[in-house]
Amino acid sequence: MDKANRFLYLNTDSLYSCYSQVFGSLPSEITFVQSQKGKNKELESNKDSDEANGGVGISSNKVEIGTKLELSNSRESEIAIAKENSIRASYHDSIFNTLEGRICNDKNYNSQNGQIGSYVRIKGDIEIVDTDYISNLFDSKYLNKIAQLANDQNGLKLTLEQAKKVIIPMCNIIPYKKFALINGCIMNLDETFIRDDPSIIMFKYSGKMNAFGYITNIIEASDNSDKSNVAGKTNFSGFSAAMNEMILTLLGKHRLKVIHPIGIYY
Repeated sequence: MDKANRFLYLNTDSLYSCYSQVFGSLPSEITFVQSQKGKNKELESNKDSDEANGGVGISSNKVEIGTKLELSNSRESEIAIAKENSIRASYHDSIFNTLEGRICNDKNYNSQNGQIGSYVRIKGDIEIVDTDYISNLFDSKYLNKIAQLANDQNGLKLTLEQAKKVIIPMCNIIPYKKFALINGCIMNLDETFIRDDPSIIMFKYSGKMNAFGYITNIIEASDNSDKSNVAGKTNFSGFSAAMNEMILTLLGKHRLKVIHPIGIYY
């Protein structure tokens, strides 16, 4: 059986932007229309669309997808909405596969290129961090309940309280509520583009995953003895460097690439 990507995350805004720059304009919207027999139609395309748009088969103005619109009850409405969402997801999946394939198969693409602004595709064990989830665990009412379940109630509660004083401030240092770590890369997870319940992904997902996006920053441990390239630096630069050092310490890294993810998938 052919391998199908199973997406945890797909940033459709970035997908549309990057795809349009590579292949040209994309449809601005997906329109659902009723077909003659009430059955779904394939994505409409003009005769030049396949070649111009990397083989996706879409028109330059809009995509029309047939679906049955005359619904007699709420259950049918739910089914229709689920069907439309599924078609939208399939459409976005196809665009992503075409974009990633074109960029990563280009002769000028270098997977080892670590420059800021360059596209990158990485694969490795994923670690997802949800700072809201972690912060809620250290709420007083939860600490008391956890301590009550332990034999050494006072000892465990003291340990958790001490951990809270360290972990909560550190969660606030990283400006992401949810983020993923793969092979020394950190990626913000915007809840808008997560294809699952955002509140459970830290528990639900692990193992080797693929990520495709572009590098926006590289954080490295500074050498205090290096006084070069001071010109142009501001007080804010020193503050940012200090925050970056704390982030590296928190994550146990000496170097960290900040990636803007377009897609993350198995």
